[in-house]
Amino acid sequence: MSLERFVYANLVLAPLLVVGGYLFWESLPVLVLPLGVGYLTVVALLAFGWVMPRVATAVRSVAARLFG
Repeated sequence: MSLERFVYANLVLAPLLVVGGYLFWESLPVLVLPLGVGYLTVVALLAFGWVMPRVATAVRSVAARLFG
């Protein structure tokens, strides 16, 4: 799976994981909480790393058009 597909899949999966954790907070086993938080942290870092180059390219493009 490419990084792009992983990020897109987690745009759906990560909020479901957060809502599920919130709804079943009292019945979560002790091991599930750190694994879930770790997974969400990795997803957030990978998504940030995937989005930032795209944002930087878009900002440079707009700046070149405005001040070019």
